[in-house]
Amino acid sequence: MEVVQVCPLFFPYLGGIETHVREISKRLVKLGVDIKVYTTDPSGKLPKKENIDGIEIHRFRSYAPNSLYYFAPNLYFELRKLKQAKIIHVHSFPDFPSLAAALVKNRIKKPIVFTPHYWGSSHVMGTSMWRTSAKNFYNRWLGKFTFSKFNKIVTISKFEKEILVEKFGLDEKQLRYIPNGVDTEKIKDITRKNTGVSTILYVGRLEEYKGVNFLINAFPRIKSFFPEARLVIVGKGSYKPELVSLANNLGVQDSTEFLENLPEEELMQLYLSSSLFVTLSQYEALPVALLEAMAHGLPVIATKVGGVPEIIESGKNGFLLDYPPNEEMLINRVKSLLENTETSNKVGSRAKQTIISRFSWDDVAHNLLSLYREILKQN
Repeated sequence: MEVVQVCPLFFPYLGGIETHVREISKRLVKLGVDIKVYTTDPSGKLPKKENIDGIEIHRFRSYAPNSLYYFAPNLYFELRKLKQAKIIHVHSFPDFPSLAAALVKNRIKKPIVFTPHYWGSSHVMGTSMWRTSAKNFYNRWLGKFTFSKFNKIVTISKFEKEILVEKFGLDEKQLRYIPNGVDTEKIKDITRKNTGVSTILYVGRLEEYKGVNFLINAFPRIKSFFPEARLVIVGKGSYKPELVSLANNLGVQDSTEFLENLPEEELMQLYLSSSLFVTLSQYEALPVALLEAMAHGLPVIATKVGGVPEIIESGKNGFLLDYPPNEEMLINRVKSLLENTETSNKVGSRAKQTIISRFSWDDVAHNLLSLYREILKQN
């Protein structure tokens, strides 16, 4: 069976969708599926065609103003020519690749699966007035058309499923819930390291809606209790300059480290050596970084948004705060976890068990393969 995965960006670009597509593709290859990835490259610097992990990757130069939409006309024309593929699996709404797949649906007459990854402010609002207007226009005029062209829509959280039904009037029978995952085999037998340094970790995109500014604002008070504390922020995005400036203005720049493009092994070691993980986003569905942090046994503090409460039972396998987070409550929660090692270890251990028992990329791949076969039988 040949399946073409279509997504705006792919490895070596890093992000939740990029990780999702790579992990399911690697495992589908091992299950005997011939996987091709059609993706875009705004930089124009990556190979137009290469093979990674048994995945045949085709990259098309794209125009992405303000990291938006990823217009790639050549990707559209290549999709029109598809003959061998049995299934097209498209990722990310509301970017151009998903619209391109919808536009060629009648021509190529092949079933299309869609995972919209419908989460984050990028789908609800923009990080500027221009982005907000552009997305509102897209959602209103092209969103329903795009969704109407797909055979099945995969949601990564139950929250996302409810939003899609409400916002686009989709029939629940058209939807299938298959959550994100982690590499559970890799983390099953590893243990956290006690470095003697209180390290607070954030991993994810650096956009305003992610709420990293709340964490930096609270950090001076946290350091007053734990002078040796470090704040490590991993990721990149349009809001990074403001966050760096904020750390400088608050005088915590020497204890705040900004990292990006970390190799997988280095990121894993960072999860294992950190004291806790904090994510204070305004919008989420099921963030991969949160799952990874929990999988490595880190106690986590997260905002009670989107699909996050589906995996965190506050006080047991993590802690939930309202958005926007109350600074005093955030500081007290961080202080409690850093002071009480026994509580921290118990919460982290329960978090790890939650992920191992419920969220595995292997399970995701098997569920997708079953869905592909089901759709082919119906067509």
